[in-house]
Amino acid sequence: MNVTNEMRSAHAAGENSRNAIQEVNKCRCAAESLAIVPELQQYATGRVKLSVDRALRLTRRGTSVISSHLDCPHHAGPNSTQTPLLACILVLMQVAACFASIRSSLDNPEHQRYLPVTVGELAIEEDETRLHVVNAVLEAGIRKAADLTTRLKDLGVQQQGGSGSLSCEPMLLLLRQELENALAGRTIINN
Repeated sequence: MNVTNEMRSAHAAGENSRNAIQEVNKCRCAAESLAIVPELQQYATGRVKLSVDRALRLTRRGTSVISSHLDCPHHAGPNSTQTPLLACILVLMQVAACFASIRSSLDNPEHQRYLPVTVGELAIEEDETRLHVVNAVLEAGIRKAADLTTRLKDLGVQQQGGSGSLSCEPMLLLLRQELENALAGRTIINN
């Protein structure tokens, strides 16, 4: 009788382990998050030149990846690993660096002449108006990224079971400060 209970317990433990592995394999968030990092890094470091609209789309993709990741039910709870959280922080660091590159390109009068801005079929021709539109879109992206730092911190606290300080908290605070500096138009620390 005792052997049967032990066998059931061993079987249940093995089944729980298999279920946990299957759940991890269902979620590809970390891999998808990391896939965008090289593109972001190439733009942020100047190895690839993109138009401002393409660079803004790239940063939007980066923040969307993080938002999707944060909404994934596989990462809630204290039993989740911190790998997905760290992957999101890495993506967000690259997004912040891209924002710095975009901001510096907007400060260059030579570059401002090449800002194609269209709303639907309407092309905005006036330089000053184009610059205002691009700045508004840039600031909205920066605000979204700053909000993501708060959501990432909340996820980290939830994964830790709500106790103690996060090991990644200094990175999140630095990121938040960099994004706030970008909103204020100050130079962001480059990676």
